[in-house]
Amino acid sequence: MNATILGRSAVLALLCGVMGVVTVGLNACADYGGIEGDPTTGPGTGGSGGTAGSGDAVGTGTGMGGGRNTDVDAGPPPGLDGGVETPAPMGCPTDVKDPLVLYMSADDSNSMGSPALAREYIYNGFEPSTRKIRTYEFLNYYNVGYKSNSSDDLTIIPEMERADSMALDAEFQIGIRSFDVQEARRNMVFTFVVDTSGSMKGEGLKRAKAAVHALRSQFVQGDIVNFLTTDGSAPLLEKTQLTGKDDAALINVVDNLKTGGDTDLYKALTTAYALAKKHYQPARMNRVILISDGGTNLGTTDYELIAKESADADKEGIYLVGIGTGPALSYNDELMNAITDAGRGAYVYLDNEAEAQNVLATRFDETMDIAARAVQVELTLPWYFAADSRSTENPLSTKKVEAQHLAPSDAMVFLLNVTTCAPSIYDRDEEVRIRVFWKTRDKFDSLMTEKKIPVNKLFSDLKSPTMAKGRAIVAFAEALKGCGVDDNGHPICKDEAERKQVVKKNLLHARELAVLAKDADSPAEMEQIISLIDQHPLIKP
Repeated sequence: MNATILGRSAVLALLCGVMGVVTVGLNACADYGGIEGDPTTGPGTGGSGGTAGSGDAVGTGTGMGGGRNTDVDAGPPPGLDGGVETPAPMGCPTDVKDPLVLYMSADDSNSMGSPALAREYIYNGFEPSTRKIRTYEFLNYYNVGYKSNSSDDLTIIPEMERADSMALDAEFQIGIRSFDVQEARRNMVFTFVVDTSGSMKGEGLKRAKAAVHALRSQFVQGDIVNFLTTDGSAPLLEKTQLTGKDDAALINVVDNLKTGGDTDLYKALTTAYALAKKHYQPARMNRVILISDGGTNLGTTDYELIAKESADADKEGIYLVGIGTGPALSYNDELMNAITDAGRGAYVYLDNEAEAQNVLATRFDETMDIAARAVQVELTLPWYFAADSRSTENPLSTKKVEAQHLAPSDAMVFLLNVTTCAPSIYDRDEEVRIRVFWKTRDKFDSLMTEKKIPVNKLFSDLKSPTMAKGRAIVAFAEALKGCGVDDNGHPICKDEAERKQVVKKNLLHARELAVLAKDADSPAEMEQIISLIDQHPLIKP
């Protein structure tokens, strides 16, 4: 995906036509038409949907304002609406004063299948398919380390860094952190659909059983389970009220699963949703859990069914959680990603049986629960900024985008590249405003959390460990994509030799960033990224 640049025409005119695109590092200039030739992409990429997890970093920027506001239609803050006249910096246009308002929304913060799938490819000696690399899922999977400072509100952590005091470009990372789980979870209604087709024989079925057992370890007395397979037989369990995590009836069903027989995923999902609706309880979390290697096809009506049942305008929806089993080389990632996108639930991939414990037991609340519904982030920058993002699920937009859910003890992370017209801009005290619109989990109350901070307070004298991790995670995912494609879907690299050279160069750069981030904070994730780069077939001797 090419970078989407959002800024005022006069700003782009100056940046592209006067200073030159190489200095600025934006590739909007080709669209603007102010220069000839190919644009050059500057340093810094964007991401979204990161995971908070453990860690003790809360960001380095100090803010003004902040906190919850139930007036979700509050207007622009002072200093951003043109009400306060401020002189333009030397070299900046003087005829543009409207603030730049951008909207961004990650895929649900618990969508994180892509990293484990890439990991299985690499450890088996293959390059991951670039079509299966979704950078925002890497930011969901690897913990950046943001912490909450509230028991019932979202926490906004903005931080900015640039290479030196004369740089026009800066990296701007925004963390939106949910509150931690404060009480025992609600009881749930789980409706399992386990793929037992012939393609699941062997490793696929082993991982499927590991998935159910990992989830079972978190079940509590009073949870309800429906259980069926894709072979068209009657449900193996219906409205079975569990005695706890060691419920004998559930264990017996899982241990006796076998592959074979007819496979009809559409019929199985239709039956699953019928069961889920039949035993739906609005005071509980209601989940359909599909465990499959994706080795089948669904039609448009199937996705419509899933999307309809996951809608939650004024009630608890029946969300679909997708658990991919692989193995990687035969796995249909596109199907599973599309199903979970329609179902508004988590998407995880198991590259081995142990991964089930990691994402489905240790991170159970993150995978299954919701802290904030319909989260949408609005960023307002002073008029002299332009911004781009190449690794969000969707491009930055000047219009409101589709909102997504945020899990407990979790975070959405956006890593943006911003550019301005003069280095002195970063010393100014005009405010940047971040507003997060969201709904409460149980009552669906509409709330807005806001943070306002002067541009010059976004920086810190100390390097941010959370920014270091975000930067390394994005660089790793983007490196796996290779050269990328142009607007027509054609590879940018002229041949395979150039592609390999670019991938290797970018992987080695990502490794350098991961080493720096490991030294800064929470080394486990960075050590894994370093190991994966070292095992990549273009790097490993």
